[in-house]
Amino acid sequence: MRNNLPLPALGKHALLGTVLGLVCLSAAAQNNNPVRDPNDQLLREQQERLRQELLEQNAAGKIQQDSQPTAPAADDSAFPAGIPTTGPSFDIRHIQATGDSSLLSARAFDRITQPFLNHALAVEHINVLLDRINKALIQAGYTTSRAYVGGQNLKEGVLSITIVAGRIEAIVFNGAPATSVGAWLAMPMQEGDVLRLRDIEQAVDQFNRLRRNNVQVLIKPGQTNGGSIVEFVNKEGPAARYNLGIDNQGSSNTGRARIQAGVDLGNVLGLMESITLGLTSSKETNAIYGLVSVPWGYNTVSAVASISEYQNLIGDTALVYGRSKNFSLSLNRLLARDQNSKTALDISLSKRESTREVNNFALTPQAQTSLRVGVNRLTRFDTALGAGQWTVDVGFSRGLPILGADKDADDLPKEAARYQFSKLDAAVSLDRPVAERLVYRSRISALWSHQPLYSSEQLFAGGVSSVRAYPESFLGGDQGLVWRNELALAKTQPLWGSARYEPYVFADAAILRTVSDKRSRSIAGLGAGARIAYQGAFADLQLGRALRSPDGYEKQGWRVNASLTYQF
Repeated sequence: MRNNLPLPALGKHALLGTVLGLVCLSAAAQNNNPVRDPNDQLLREQQERLRQELLEQNAAGKIQQDSQPTAPAADDSAFPAGIPTTGPSFDIRHIQATGDSSLLSARAFDRITQPFLNHALAVEHINVLLDRINKALIQAGYTTSRAYVGGQNLKEGVLSITIVAGRIEAIVFNGAPATSVGAWLAMPMQEGDVLRLRDIEQAVDQFNRLRRNNVQVLIKPGQTNGGSIVEFVNKEGPAARYNLGIDNQGSSNTGRARIQAGVDLGNVLGLMESITLGLTSSKETNAIYGLVSVPWGYNTVSAVASISEYQNLIGDTALVYGRSKNFSLSLNRLLARDQNSKTALDISLSKRESTREVNNFALTPQAQTSLRVGVNRLTRFDTALGAGQWTVDVGFSRGLPILGADKDADDLPKEAARYQFSKLDAAVSLDRPVAERLVYRSRISALWSHQPLYSSEQLFAGGVSSVRAYPESFLGGDQGLVWRNELALAKTQPLWGSARYEPYVFADAAILRTVSDKRSRSIAGLGAGARIAYQGAFADLQLGRALRSPDGYEKQGWRVNASLTYQF
């Protein structure tokens, strides 16, 4: 893409242009009005999208079990007094677990059995107790494990309850034994393990990370006592899915019109891996990126890489050319999950290298390495109007002097940006129905650092993924938050055929502070839009009005954002 634009009046004017460019870039380095590589957000967006997709995978409704457990007693916290009994009763002073007793914690077992101590128990009471223990096993995910009472002498006042673990007798994938490397990597369990629903749900989520997959599970009784056959059935789609897109969300300096092209590949290497390759281009920018993720039971290992270039004419004589390379390696570990929530740990190591030139005069290249450790959680909930969810993602990042990264000078001015920085970031989102056909969506993104940051590490406001009435990356800072709000009309009737649309209104705001000059700046905007989906096409049209612009920034008014994507 690199163009050596004709510079008028070479010699003295070209020298002045070079000096002008250096002065502008130097001022930007002080973070008063940070200049950002137009494609700098590619790596960050890919990382955030991957974390969100892993978090939002939902195996609910994809697991069926041939035999369902008997419904337990409604009240599991009190002694079932008053139930009709037949036969003898025995005074029970102690209740103990035998067999696979580790499936339930001692605390959970004691909580269930405590109401039955020091009571005369008949067979009917013991059956209620067994129902409650089985309920606890099911809630813990051991859906095929059972508790029972064997023959014993209760005259001593001791009741022994035997817990028998249900085990996986065989694992089948599309009618054949699941022996492929990809299946082995995706599943956190194997034949002979105790059957735990959470393990099967995780396997389903790992399989369905691939857009080509639509895996469902059937748990069937096996041939052995307590054994089950876990059968995965996949309605597989094409190995490659392509997408083309166009939007007007580029910067005014490098071209608002952008084109995008990409391909998603699934399991082409037989590792149940997901591969994404893409290109984004505008008049004065190009960027290519790639993402590959491989499952490993409760872990997902991912690598993201991007290369981008841009050029920008400052004034009439200074041509700035920039190029950056980004690479990130991350590990996502699922820490806990239940029917309604997931909690995961995310660790990522990123490396960024950038070079810039002004009129072919090379500036000092920059190299930065950072480590981020974060925890994220998703919780789904039900309301009288429908289902909703909230998410939270909190992370700590540290710039490290490794892998060839630049090191901060000992005499670095206090207001200068740091390579070895520390920062905290957080994001909270809420999605819930507020009326029969209205959905409220909100997201807050926050950042805090006590040190000046380079633009690649700052929080930016502006653009369709931020404050929607402003240009992309309009405002940046080392501290602050961005708040997006949206009220959408859901469950609308088709426009024609299978075409669906979702009209919405939005109100977004941000307040950001740069540490170098201790100044805070804020923006706010509101507007309306509509999303339309028809077969493989998706369009989003927005009209927004900027309500305020900080001093020293170009005044903003009405803004139209439009995008069109086609997948095939």
